[in-house]
Amino acid sequence: MSLSEQILNLVFEIRNVIALPDETNLQSEILKIRAQQLEKIDSFIRDGKPVHMILPAFPAKSPNPQKTVTNRPDYGEVLALKKLQSLCEHIQNIYPAGAHITICSDGRVFSDVVEVSDGAVDVYGREIKEILRDHDLTHLSTFSLDDVFSSHNYDLMRQRLTTEFAEPVATIRQRTLKDAEARSMFNGIHRFMFEDQTALYPEKSRTSLREHAKDLAYEVIRRSNAWSRLVEKKFANSLRLSIHPQPLHSIKIGIRLLPSSDLWRTPWHSVTVFDGHDYYLAPRSQVEAAGGVLTYAAEKYPYYFLPTSQAAMEAL
Repeated sequence: MSLSEQILNLVFEIRNVIALPDETNLQSEILKIRAQQLEKIDSFIRDGKPVHMILPAFPAKSPNPQKTVTNRPDYGEVLALKKLQSLCEHIQNIYPAGAHITICSDGRVFSDVVEVSDGAVDVYGREIKEILRDHDLTHLSTFSLDDVFSSHNYDLMRQRLTTEFAEPVATIRQRTLKDAEARSMFNGIHRFMFEDQTALYPEKSRTSLREHAKDLAYEVIRRSNAWSRLVEKKFANSLRLSIHPQPLHSIKIGIRLLPSSDLWRTPWHSVTVFDGHDYYLAPRSQVEAAGGVLTYAAEKYPYYFLPTSQAAMEAL
Protein backbone atom coordinates (compact mmCIF):
# COMPACT_ATOMS: atom_id res chain seq x y z
CA MET A 1 0.00 0.00 0.00
CA SER A 2 1.35 3.42 -0.97
CA LEU A 3 1.84 6.21 1.55
CA SER A 4 -1.00 8.21 -0.02
CA GLU A 5 -3.31 5.18 0.33
CA GLN A 6 -2.35 4.80 3.99
CA ILE A 7 -3.12 8.48 4.60
CA LEU A 8 -6.47 8.30 2.78
CA ASN A 9 -7.40 5.21 4.79
CA LEU A 10 -6.74 7.13 8.02
CA VAL A 11 -9.20 9.79 6.84
CA PHE A 12 -11.68 7.07 5.91
CA GLU A 13 -11.58 5.75 9.50
CA ILE A 14 -13.87 8.63 10.48
CA ARG A 15 -15.80 8.58 7.21
CA ASN A 16 -19.54 9.29 7.26
CA VAL A 17 -21.18 7.51 4.31
CA ILE A 18 -24.74 7.60 3.05
CA ALA A 19 -25.92 4.83 0.75
CA LEU A 20 -27.73 5.67 -2.47
CA PRO A 21 -30.04 3.26 -4.36
CA ASP A 22 -27.91 2.95 -7.50
CA GLU A 23 -24.46 2.88 -5.93
CA THR A 24 -23.76 -0.72 -7.02
CA ASN A 25 -23.63 0.58 -10.60
CA LEU A 26 -21.10 3.28 -9.73
CA GLN A 27 -18.00 1.21 -8.97
CA SER A 28 -16.01 2.70 -11.82
CA GLU A 29 -16.95 6.21 -10.65
CA ILE A 30 -15.96 5.33 -7.06
CA LEU A 31 -12.52 4.13 -8.25
CA LYS A 32 -12.11 7.27 -10.36
CA ILE A 33 -12.91 9.54 -7.41
CA ARG A 34 -10.52 7.61 -5.15
CA ALA A 35 -7.76 8.08 -7.73
CA GLN A 36 -8.40 11.83 -7.71
CA GLN A 37 -8.27 11.93 -3.91
CA LEU A 38 -5.00 9.98 -3.92
CA GLU A 39 -3.51 12.33 -6.52
CA LYS A 40 -4.25 15.31 -4.27
CA ILE A 41 -2.42 13.59 -1.41
CA ASP A 42 0.43 12.55 -3.72
CA SER A 43 0.97 16.18 -4.75
CA PHE A 44 1.61 17.18 -1.12
CA ILE A 45 3.91 14.22 -0.55
CA ARG A 46 5.96 15.03 -3.67
CA ASP A 47 6.47 18.57 -2.37
CA GLY A 48 7.17 17.40 1.17
CA LYS A 49 4.33 19.56 2.50
CA PRO A 50 1.59 18.82 5.04
CA VAL A 51 -1.48 17.22 3.50
CA HIS A 52 -4.00 20.04 3.46
CA MET A 53 -7.72 19.43 4.00
CA ILE A 54 -10.63 21.85 4.09
CA LEU A 55 -13.79 21.35 6.13
CA PRO A 56 -16.77 23.73 5.87
CA ALA A 57 -18.10 23.38 9.41
CA PHE A 58 -18.54 24.92 12.88
CA PRO A 59 -20.94 27.70 11.74
CA ALA A 60 -22.81 28.62 14.97
CA LYS A 61 -25.06 26.92 17.50
CA SER A 62 -28.59 26.13 16.38
CA PRO A 63 -31.11 28.62 17.81
CA ASN A 64 -33.48 25.73 18.60
CA PRO A 65 -33.72 25.42 22.42
CA GLN A 66 -34.88 21.82 22.03
CA LYS A 67 -31.48 20.97 20.54
CA THR A 68 -28.93 23.23 22.25
CA VAL A 69 -28.33 25.02 25.55
CA THR A 70 -26.68 28.30 24.54
CA ASN A 71 -25.21 30.00 21.46
CA ARG A 72 -21.69 29.15 22.65
CA PRO A 73 -19.59 26.04 21.98
CA ASP A 74 -19.98 23.21 24.47
CA TYR A 75 -17.86 20.15 25.16
CA GLY A 76 -18.97 18.62 21.86
CA GLU A 77 -17.02 21.24 19.93
CA VAL A 78 -13.96 20.61 22.11
CA LEU A 79 -14.10 16.86 21.48
CA ALA A 80 -14.80 17.31 17.75
CA LEU A 81 -11.84 19.65 17.27
CA LYS A 82 -9.60 17.29 19.23
CA LYS A 83 -10.70 14.47 16.91
CA LEU A 84 -9.63 16.49 13.88
CA GLN A 85 -6.30 17.24 15.58
CA SER A 86 -5.90 13.53 16.31
CA LEU A 87 -6.44 12.66 12.64
CA CYS A 88 -3.64 15.03 11.66
CA GLU A 89 -1.36 13.57 14.34
CA HIS A 90 -2.03 10.03 13.11
CA ILE A 91 -1.07 11.13 9.61
CA GLN A 92 2.10 12.69 10.99
CA ASN A 93 3.01 9.33 12.54
CA ILE A 94 3.41 7.85 9.05
CA TYR A 95 4.28 11.03 7.12
CA PRO A 96 6.62 13.44 8.97
CA ALA A 97 5.29 16.56 7.23
CA GLY A 98 1.90 15.72 8.74
CA ALA A 99 -1.42 17.28 7.84
CA HIS A 100 -3.40 20.45 8.40
CA ILE A 101 -7.15 21.10 8.36
CA THR A 102 -8.60 24.53 7.63
CA ILE A 103 -12.06 24.85 9.15
CA CYS A 104 -13.99 27.03 6.72
CA SER A 105 -16.76 28.32 8.96
CA ASP A 106 -19.97 28.94 7.03
CA GLY A 107 -21.85 30.57 9.90
CA ARG A 108 -21.79 34.04 8.34
CA VAL A 109 -22.85 32.59 4.98
CA PHE A 110 -26.43 31.69 5.96
CA SER A 111 -26.90 32.99 9.51
CA ASP A 112 -29.80 35.22 8.41
CA VAL A 113 -31.59 32.23 6.85
CA VAL A 114 -31.32 30.01 9.95
CA GLU A 115 -32.18 32.94 12.26
CA VAL A 116 -28.84 33.18 14.02
CA SER A 117 -27.64 36.73 14.64
CA ASP A 118 -24.27 37.86 13.32
CA GLY A 119 -23.40 38.65 16.91
CA ALA A 120 -23.96 35.00 17.84
CA VAL A 121 -21.75 33.97 14.89
CA ASP A 122 -19.05 36.29 16.26
CA VAL A 123 -19.24 34.77 19.75
CA TYR A 124 -19.18 31.19 18.46
CA GLY A 125 -16.29 31.81 16.07
CA ARG A 126 -14.25 33.63 18.69
CA GLU A 127 -14.65 30.78 21.17
CA ILE A 128 -13.76 28.16 18.54
CA LYS A 129 -10.46 30.00 18.10
CA GLU A 130 -10.03 30.03 21.88
CA ILE A 131 -10.47 26.24 21.97
CA LEU A 132 -7.81 25.83 19.29
CA ARG A 133 -5.43 28.03 21.29
CA ASP A 134 -6.20 26.69 24.76
CA HIS A 135 -5.83 23.06 23.68
CA ASP A 136 -2.81 23.64 21.46
CA LEU A 137 -4.59 22.28 18.39
CA THR A 138 -1.83 23.46 16.07
CA HIS A 139 -2.87 21.29 13.11
CA LEU A 140 -6.12 23.27 12.79
CA SER A 141 -6.89 26.80 11.62
CA THR A 142 -10.01 28.77 10.68
CA PHE A 143 -11.22 30.63 7.60
CA SER A 144 -14.50 32.51 7.18
CA LEU A 145 -16.37 34.97 5.01
CA ASP A 146 -14.82 37.74 7.12
CA ASP A 147 -11.41 36.73 5.71
CA VAL A 148 -12.65 37.09 2.12
CA PHE A 149 -14.42 40.45 2.07
CA SER A 150 -13.12 43.51 3.89
CA SER A 151 -16.56 45.06 4.39
CA HIS A 152 -18.08 45.08 7.87
CA ASN A 153 -21.54 45.01 6.29
CA TYR A 154 -22.44 41.34 6.63
CA ASP A 155 -25.46 41.55 4.35
CA LEU A 156 -23.21 42.98 1.65
CA MET A 157 -20.74 40.13 2.20
CA ARG A 158 -23.49 37.57 1.68
CA GLN A 159 -24.76 39.42 -1.38
CA ARG A 160 -21.29 39.42 -2.95
CA LEU A 161 -20.89 35.72 -2.23
CA THR A 162 -24.17 34.78 -3.91
CA THR A 163 -23.62 37.15 -6.83
CA GLU A 164 -20.20 35.66 -7.59
CA PHE A 165 -20.69 32.00 -6.70
CA ALA A 166 -24.36 31.00 -6.25
CA GLU A 167 -26.72 29.22 -8.62
CA PRO A 168 -30.39 30.18 -9.05
CA VAL A 169 -32.72 28.46 -6.60
CA ALA A 170 -34.63 26.99 -9.58
CA THR A 171 -31.50 25.08 -10.63
CA ILE A 172 -31.16 23.54 -7.17
CA ARG A 173 -34.84 22.59 -7.14
CA GLN A 174 -34.49 20.79 -10.48
CA ARG A 175 -31.36 18.97 -9.34
CA THR A 176 -33.13 17.86 -6.17
CA LEU A 177 -35.94 16.33 -8.23
CA LYS A 178 -33.59 14.42 -10.55
CA ASP A 179 -30.52 13.52 -8.49
CA ALA A 180 -30.58 11.11 -5.53
CA GLU A 181 -27.52 12.66 -3.90
CA ALA A 182 -28.99 16.17 -4.09
CA ARG A 183 -32.32 14.86 -2.80
CA SER A 184 -30.63 13.24 0.19
CA MET A 185 -28.91 16.53 1.02
CA PHE A 186 -32.17 18.47 0.69
CA ASN A 187 -34.07 16.00 2.90
CA GLY A 188 -31.45 16.27 5.63
CA ILE A 189 -31.36 20.08 5.60
CA HIS A 190 -35.15 20.35 5.31
CA ARG A 191 -35.62 18.14 8.36
CA PHE A 192 -33.28 20.33 10.41
CA MET A 193 -34.99 23.51 9.26
CA PHE A 194 -38.46 22.14 9.98
CA GLU A 195 -37.42 21.04 13.48
CA ASP A 196 -36.01 24.51 14.20
CA GLN A 197 -39.00 26.36 12.76
CA THR A 198 -41.39 24.19 14.81
CA ALA A 199 -39.53 25.04 17.99
CA LEU A 200 -39.17 28.75 17.22
CA TYR A 201 -42.76 29.26 16.05
CA PRO A 202 -45.00 26.82 17.97
CA GLU A 203 -48.08 28.95 17.28
CA LYS A 204 -47.89 28.27 13.52
CA SER A 205 -49.31 25.20 11.82
CA ARG A 206 -46.94 22.35 11.04
CA THR A 207 -48.11 22.36 7.42
CA SER A 208 -47.18 26.00 6.87
CA LEU A 209 -43.89 25.55 8.73
CA ARG A 210 -43.01 22.51 6.64
CA GLU A 211 -43.56 24.46 3.42
CA HIS A 212 -41.60 27.45 4.71
CA ALA A 213 -38.79 25.12 5.80
CA LYS A 214 -38.52 23.89 2.20
CA ASP A 215 -37.81 27.41 0.97
CA LEU A 216 -35.28 27.91 3.75
CA ALA A 217 -33.58 24.58 2.99
CA TYR A 218 -33.15 25.47 -0.68
CA GLU A 219 -31.61 28.81 0.28
CA VAL A 220 -29.27 27.19 2.81
CA ILE A 221 -28.11 24.74 0.13
CA ARG A 222 -27.70 27.58 -2.39
CA ARG A 223 -25.54 29.58 0.04
CA SER A 224 -23.64 26.49 1.19
CA ASN A 225 -22.83 25.51 -2.40
CA ALA A 226 -21.67 29.05 -3.11
CA TRP A 227 -19.37 28.92 -0.08
CA SER A 228 -18.05 25.54 -1.23
CA ARG A 229 -17.19 26.98 -4.64
CA LEU A 230 -15.38 29.90 -3.01
CA VAL A 231 -13.28 27.76 -0.68
CA GLU A 232 -12.55 25.19 -3.39
CA LYS A 233 -11.31 28.01 -5.62
CA LYS A 234 -9.07 29.33 -2.85
CA PHE A 235 -7.85 25.88 -1.77
CA ALA A 236 -8.01 24.18 -5.15
CA ASN A 237 -5.49 21.41 -4.41
CA SER A 238 -6.77 20.50 -0.96
CA LEU A 239 -8.58 17.33 0.04
CA ARG A 240 -12.25 18.18 0.54
CA LEU A 241 -13.97 17.02 3.72
CA SER A 242 -17.66 17.45 4.53
CA ILE A 243 -19.61 17.47 7.77
CA HIS A 244 -22.54 15.86 5.96
CA PRO A 245 -22.66 12.15 5.07
CA GLN A 246 -21.56 11.63 1.48
CA PRO A 247 -22.02 8.78 -1.03
CA LEU A 248 -18.97 6.68 -1.89
CA HIS A 249 -18.62 8.25 -5.33
CA SER A 250 -18.46 11.83 -4.01
CA ILE A 251 -15.19 13.76 -4.24
CA LYS A 252 -16.15 15.15 -0.84
CA ILE A 253 -15.31 12.87 2.07
CA GLY A 254 -18.05 12.97 4.68
CA ILE A 255 -16.67 12.66 8.21
CA ARG A 256 -18.32 11.98 11.55
CA LEU A 257 -17.00 13.99 14.46
CA LEU A 258 -18.81 12.28 17.37
CA PRO A 259 -21.07 9.25 17.80
CA SER A 260 -24.81 9.78 17.42
CA SER A 261 -27.94 7.87 16.46
CA ASP A 262 -28.35 10.31 13.54
CA LEU A 263 -25.78 10.44 10.71
CA TRP A 264 -26.58 14.12 10.16
CA ARG A 265 -26.18 15.28 13.76
CA THR A 266 -23.37 17.70 14.59
CA PRO A 267 -22.11 19.34 17.81
CA TRP A 268 -23.75 22.63 16.81
CA HIS A 269 -27.18 21.00 16.35
CA SER A 270 -27.20 19.16 19.68
CA VAL A 271 -25.75 18.75 23.15
CA THR A 272 -23.03 16.42 24.34
CA VAL A 273 -23.88 13.47 26.58
CA PHE A 274 -21.62 11.35 28.76
CA ASP A 275 -23.12 8.01 29.80
CA GLY A 276 -20.28 6.99 32.13
CA HIS A 277 -18.30 5.40 29.31
CA ASP A 278 -18.61 7.42 26.09
CA TYR A 279 -19.48 10.86 24.80
CA TYR A 280 -22.09 11.22 22.07
CA LEU A 281 -24.52 13.77 20.60
CA ALA A 282 -28.28 14.03 21.16
CA PRO A 283 -31.02 16.70 21.20
CA ARG A 284 -31.26 18.63 24.45
CA SER A 285 -34.98 17.90 24.93
CA GLN A 286 -34.47 14.12 24.69
CA VAL A 287 -31.49 14.15 27.04
CA GLU A 288 -33.32 16.14 29.69
CA ALA A 289 -36.40 13.91 29.33
CA ALA A 290 -34.13 10.91 30.00
CA GLY A 291 -32.84 12.52 33.21
CA GLY A 292 -29.69 14.16 31.89
CA VAL A 293 -27.99 16.57 34.29
CA LEU A 294 -26.10 19.57 32.93
CA THR A 295 -22.56 19.71 34.22
CA TYR A 296 -19.21 21.10 33.13
CA ALA A 297 -15.92 19.70 31.96
CA ALA A 298 -12.75 20.92 33.60
CA GLU A 299 -12.33 23.31 30.68
CA LYS A 300 -15.65 25.08 31.58
CA TYR A 301 -17.56 23.66 28.62
CA PRO A 302 -21.01 22.20 29.40
CA TYR A 303 -22.15 18.65 28.71
CA TYR A 304 -24.84 16.34 30.08
CA PHE A 305 -24.23 13.45 32.44
CA LEU A 306 -26.88 10.78 32.01
CA PRO A 307 -27.33 8.72 35.21
CA THR A 308 -30.09 6.54 33.80
CA SER A 309 -30.84 3.11 32.36
CA GLN A 310 -29.22 1.56 29.30
CA ALA A 311 -32.61 1.46 27.57
CA ALA A 312 -33.09 5.20 28.05
CA MET A 313 -29.59 5.90 26.71
CA GLU A 314 -30.16 3.75 23.65
CA ALA A 315 -33.40 5.64 22.93
CA LEU A 316 -31.31 8.75 22.27
